[in-house]
Amino acid sequence: MSLLSSLIKADDCAGCRLCCWFTRYDLWETPVIDDALRDIILERYPETKFVSKERGGSLFVMKESPQTDPKYAYQPERYNCPMLDENGCKLADDKPFECQIWPYRIMSQEGKLLISLSLLCKPILENSFSSIVSLLKSGLAEKIIAHSKMHPSIIKEYTDGYPILMYIK
Repeated sequence: MSLLSSLIKADDCAGCRLCCWFTRYDLWETPVIDDALRDIILERYPETKFVSKERGGSLFVMKESPQTDPKYAYQPERYNCPMLDENGCKLADDKPFECQIWPYRIMSQEGKLLISLSLLCKPILENSFSSIVSLLKSGLAEKIIAHSKMHPSIIKEYTDGYPILMYIK
């Protein structure tokens, strides 16, 4: 959360939790967990299940969500992150990198890397486009690029509908 604190308040983020819920159509957005974080999670929450990725890292085995939240009633098959509880993310400051930067996404399109934005994060979208891009230019883009070089498995294939904020040279 601290990476995005200039654009979104912690309370707004914790109150929404949309990025912690998935449908069967967007399970591809599941955050990649690097090996060091997986070990921390297993030490704290040994019951947590993971699936290994081919290019490195792991994915959470998501939990099927009860159909109790009316915000998500339009989606019949919903899953939530196993680290989500009634108080928010159990990992606090140890969230996966992709969770720390969401709704920013690092993606690949025809062999080129880019940073895009999910349009689902309403608190972020309350900011001007220039402030959303300015945060990238003020150092966040470099952090995203550096992390993706160390952990290339976080790079998702570009999907239509995500505004491209910058191409990475």
